Amino acid sequence: MAEAKRKPGGRRVKRGAPRAPAQATLTTAFMTDAGAALPKGAAGFTFRAPSNAVEVFAGKPAKVKALLKGYGEAVAKSRAAGRAVSFRVEVDPTGGTTVTPLEEPLGGAAASPKSADASDADLQRALEEARGRGRARAAQILAAEDMLSADQFAALLGTSRMTVNTKRQNHQVLGLDGAKRGFRFPAWQVDEDGKPFSALPALFERLGGGPWSVYRFLVQAHPELDGLTGREALRRGKADQALEVAEQLGGNRGELMLDMNGKDATNAIQDGYKLAKALNIGGTPSYILGDEIIPGAVPIDQLRDKIANLRACGSTECPATGAPNPAG
Repeated sequence: MAEAKRKPGGRRVKRGAPRAPAQATLTTAFMTDAGAALPKGAAGFTFRAPSNAVEVFAGKPAKVKALLKGYGEAVAKSRAAGRAVSFRVEVDPTGGTTVTPLEEPLGGAAASPKSADASDADLQRALEEARGRGRARAAQILAAEDMLSADQFAALLGTSRMTVNTKRQNHQVLGLDGAKRGFRFPAWQVDEDGKPFSALPALFERLGGGPWSVYRFLVQAHPELDGLTGREALRRGKADQALEVAEQLGGNRGELMLDMNGKDATNAIQDGYKLAKALNIGGTPSYILGDEIIPGAVPIDQLRDKIANLRACGSTECPATGAPNPAG
């Protein structure tokens, strides 16, 4: 499929200077006929693709050039740095691609891979632990009794498993991916008429299309809905109000996703982690009230008492009142 030809370098490199990776020219061809065989001695692979994508490969194979070039540069950068690197690929309807690296050295100078790995090791470990807690929480949610398999949900609706999966793909029902357990469908999304909430497609649209985003909206209480959860609002005929709140929550989702991958977000996470480490805070949630650090979750009444004391006497623990006056 591709043949590499190396170009000899024309410039001398000073002794001791870092050598740039050798450049090579790759010739690539796409064979889109079923059963087509590669020429003898050519390296390649076979994969399945949608028919409209095959049309691009066959008619305008150069559209993929930027993607392959960006991938090659990422491989070279990853090997040189000794760590994973990232890039974003934007594909337009014509098949054109734009590749943008997501990792750029701060201040225009490349940081030492060893020092960067050392400084980020604790942060990466903490983030992985947080992801682990998230996966454990998701597994706990999906193991609940009201989470039905596709077959069970199909029986509840009086339809087939295939129809359920089609409705899930069209966002007409809410299905949560349980990885090893497969998709799970909350039984409470079916109203009194035995049909899924009719507002589900509109909720998916307003909340960015993510099933877990829709789930959180439906199970969390919202002050804008007088304290009702999303599903309670739908059951009480307040679909319009619920969709309006969802619109407000999801209106800036696209910008939020871009910001999450930006340097400012990464720097903020790193600064917060360093501050927590300096204060010897090792878990979440944690609170700082006055000069007291409160690690871990505590009862809400206890927090209220400490805040009230802080306002009254400037400390989370006020002196006892009504005690005998030693001078009296």
